[in-house]
Amino acid sequence: MSTIGDQFGALAALFGGDGEASPDSVETEVVEAEVEEQSEGTSSEAGEKVAVDATFKSTLIATICELNGMSAEDFDFDASLADELDIQGLPLWALVAELERFAGAKFADPVVEAWRTPRDILDSSENS
Repeated sequence: MSTIGDQFGALAALFGGDGEASPDSVETEVVEAEVEEQSEGTSSEAGEKVAVDATFKSTLIATICELNGMSAEDFDFDASLADELDIQGLPLWALVAELERFAGAKFADPVVEAWRTPRDILDSSENS
């Protein structure tokens, strides 16, 4: 478990240091990563190529990986946000802020409080 100083450092890095960088000022680099996705009722093949900055899904993956210092290869859509990914409190709201910025929309507090896994986040974004 990380210290609050580590979390603030990660948040500062995520939002560009002294404050959130405007989307126009950020250089976008497309990175391909192998991400295994296991969806209910269907089995995924070896993996799926994701452009890290292209979609809501890839923004979700990249942000969670950045907050946790993990690689996209280790990402699991069914991992518990609180227990396995340690995304709760301030990191959760940093994730929400980044996703809202990307989507150009707001998530209501009850919706965010109902999120248990990254898959829940994807499902709520598709239904809104």
